[in-house]
Amino acid sequence: MSIRLFLRMLWRESRGARGRLFFFGACVAVGVAAVVGVAALIDTVELGIRMRSRELLGGDLAVESRTPLPDLVPLLPADLQSPRPAQVALTILPTMVRGERGPSRLAELKAVDRSQGEFPLAGTLTLDPARPLGELLDDHSVLVARALLEDTRLAIGDDLLVGGERFRIRGVIVQEPDPLTFSFAFGPRVLMTEAGLARAKLLGEGQRLKHRTLLRLPGSLTPDRLAEVARALAARIPGGGTYVKVETHADAQPALRNTLNRVNRYLGLVALLSLLIASVGVAQIVSTWLTQATPQTAILRCLGLRPREILWLYLSHVVLLALLGSVIGSVVGATLPALVATAYPELAPPELVHAIPWGAMLRGWAMGVGVALVFSLLPLTAIWQVSPARVLRAEAAPLPVPLGVRIFAASCLLAGVIAAAFAQSSRWREALGFAAGVSLLTLALWLGARGLLWAVGRLPRSRLPPLVWQGAAALARPGAGAVGSIVALGMGSLVVLGITLIQGVLAREIVTALPEDAPSVFLLDIQPDQWPEVERITRAAGGTHIQGVPVVMARLSALDGRTVDQLVKERTPANEKPSENDRERARWVLTREQRVTSLKTLADNNRIVEGQLWHKPGVNEVSLEVDFARDLGAKLGSVLRFDVQGVPVEFEVTSLRTVEWRSFSVNFFVVAEPGTLDDAPQFLLGAARVPPAVEQALQDRLSAFGPNVTILRVQELLARAASLLEQVALAVRLLGGFAAATGLIILAGSVASSQLRRAREAALLKALGLTRARVAALFAVEYALGGAVAGAIAAVGAYGLALGFTRGVLELTSSPSLAMCLAGWAVTIVLSVVAGLLASAHALRVPPLAVFRQQA
Repeated sequence: MSIRLFLRMLWRESRGARGRLFFFGACVAVGVAAVVGVAALIDTVELGIRMRSRELLGGDLAVESRTPLPDLVPLLPADLQSPRPAQVALTILPTMVRGERGPSRLAELKAVDRSQGEFPLAGTLTLDPARPLGELLDDHSVLVARALLEDTRLAIGDDLLVGGERFRIRGVIVQEPDPLTFSFAFGPRVLMTEAGLARAKLLGEGQRLKHRTLLRLPGSLTPDRLAEVARALAARIPGGGTYVKVETHADAQPALRNTLNRVNRYLGLVALLSLLIASVGVAQIVSTWLTQATPQTAILRCLGLRPREILWLYLSHVVLLALLGSVIGSVVGATLPALVATAYPELAPPELVHAIPWGAMLRGWAMGVGVALVFSLLPLTAIWQVSPARVLRAEAAPLPVPLGVRIFAASCLLAGVIAAAFAQSSRWREALGFAAGVSLLTLALWLGARGLLWAVGRLPRSRLPPLVWQGAAALARPGAGAVGSIVALGMGSLVVLGITLIQGVLAREIVTALPEDAPSVFLLDIQPDQWPEVERITRAAGGTHIQGVPVVMARLSALDGRTVDQLVKERTPANEKPSENDRERARWVLTREQRVTSLKTLADNNRIVEGQLWHKPGVNEVSLEVDFARDLGAKLGSVLRFDVQGVPVEFEVTSLRTVEWRSFSVNFFVVAEPGTLDDAPQFLLGAARVPPAVEQALQDRLSAFGPNVTILRVQELLARAASLLEQVALAVRLLGGFAAATGLIILAGSVASSQLRRAREAALLKALGLTRARVAALFAVEYALGGAVAGAIAAVGAYGLALGFTRGVLELTSSPSLAMCLAGWAVTIVLSVVAGLLASAHALRVPPLAVFRQQA
């Protein structure tokens, strides 16, 4: 067949596509919109981070450590020391602040040393009033976030007590350069000078300090040169290779980009599920189309066209419709960054929101067309079944489809799903797991749909009301498209309901399911001589289960004779190119500041699983939490050397234990034998259970007594964690909504594709005396049964998914809500009925006489 003839036939076939054009395009458009929307948003945020990298970092280089940093300029390469680079040192720590009479508040303090450079070195510090930082900030004043003023009921000009010293509030921080992350800080920001921090006397033992130095280098350095400078600087700072983190602005916020990559992978797979559900509808529409086009296919075969030529003709038609739907979906998805920028302008820079995300759109077009094609191959194999004899004999038996064609079509479908999942996740393991999960879910829904049709055929009609059995019989009639509709609707419902159930379990566990004797407040950084008064104040406020545990700060310096530097390199070999997350995890386990306590006996929520506690005389013994020991690479008999305030101390691991972390009691990864750390500087970590009504009053009294004591209110922190969880769950539910919407569109498309047959049925029923309402009720029973099966399988699958995830992955004890499952099942039925009746509206409105005249 010539190309000219092929194009002419394709054009003629397209002219009759109006009936299926809308639903075909709508299915593909919804799926592609979800895929493009996620990709466009992530691309916009990443591009914004790269464009604002120097501003977000606050300079060209940032060096971070838990210990004070030296002057970094002499440690730079010689060619970068003149002219002298600007340098700003920051000290960041959580602390309690309060007004003269108002409530106290946990805040994040940032002290700035501007002796060698102005702050910020890059970006803009926006203040209210709009005056230079030097005019507003001195050693006796502070700048605060607006949220702090609201929480403490203070105003500009009032005094803020920090560490027991008075500081005048001179202004509000509107915006400042800072690393952008999705985590939450301890509280609102308070900006002060280093001299002011020294005056507040908050640098005692046990304070959670983070030292950060920013550098602005002369000239414009390439990313490779910056990376070279960062490596050289890390090697010259004492402990820099292990305990100091050096970051360049060219790194463009690696921690945030890792988070974005994870969000992109998992939300991308949820978005892909919408596209796969849409493709189920595509396959169903193609199947209905081929059934209606059987006479035409037989004529084409009589005219000499081979099955593969007819396949190319119909496949090209599918490509045109899929391309049209993909274009519409891409345009819709490309608007998502603009919607997010309205709510979160700091994430999506205005100058990027109006840029067209060509990369995401091209990706969406390719995935939309590709997935639609592979899902269309299986129904298109029906072309081989059409015998040319159908032109003369309507009862001609169908021909068999060649085995090779069926295997090829099925292989293309499976490969297409895996390839699409890999394109979204970039990891074969996740792609294969996603494809396997979708396949199992599809199989379960397909079996449920086939089981429904089997059961309908065996209903005891004499025992059922006519309305019920007639509606059920309509569901099982040939060409009803019930199986595809149930599969699509069930998959969409499962996604939305599953995420809702998981979120419900987390909300109950995090916010309301604390053990009855669990602490409600933690008291940090208590000096030993302060503990008796802290305990008295807490007990007077009604506190119970009061604990005070001594803590020593230490760093691991060697494990079984290998230094931490060696261990870090062994865990992250250069030739394997581990992910940034893997590198950070290995580095964190080995280099984190260890909070070590000494206990004669373990708490009830600790259980020894290997070894014995304190049974080797003459040996400094230590007990490790079993998972921490595994991450560390330690076992029974391992020798750990800790640096305790500059003094090396060796311990032998003589026991491993499990810890019930959900008890919220004071627990530690590392517990040392009593007496081994008595000479080391110590502070106390306290915990107590306090009635919620007096938590704020206790916080205010402790803040007034010991300004260095930091109070963490568990419910407040958990509520903030739950708020972040709700935002993530909302994003997933919105994408799940795309999937559910696709299922409803497919249901409506199945109904609309059989409008002529439904119009005939309605006309016949009306002629027999049924009213339009009675006919609509029959249709509603049909749609309700399909929705009931889809909703039931979705509810069971969502319950199992939520139970497995929360019990197996999160190790939570609560079960998903059965009431929510029933509600999801009912909503699925209602939506199925509504969508079906709306799609049947035309068939219900057609007068019987008009239908019978068309048949005459």
